[in-house]
Amino acid sequence: MSVWVVSMEHRGVRYTIRAGIERGIWSVAVHPGGVELAAKLVYGTRKEAEFKAHSMIDEWCLRQSKLKTATDAEQKSLDE
Repeated sequence: MSVWVVSMEHRGVRYTIRAGIERGIWSVAVHPGGVELAAKLVYGTRKEAEFKAHSMIDEWCLRQSKLKTATDAEQKSLDE
């Protein structure tokens, strides 16, 4: 039995989509910084799985941006 796996990139972050054992089930995992985060199951088409991967990466980037902004503000207040 062969398993369908594809690895791609969005916003510089690699992600993997794996076909489930049943038709229309996909496992989506993102790998920011080379670390695989928890995979999510997606029910639907491969395109929907790809959209979910992009959404997961966009959310991760947003959290990282907010974390960096908070860290920069904290450092600025320490410098004053």
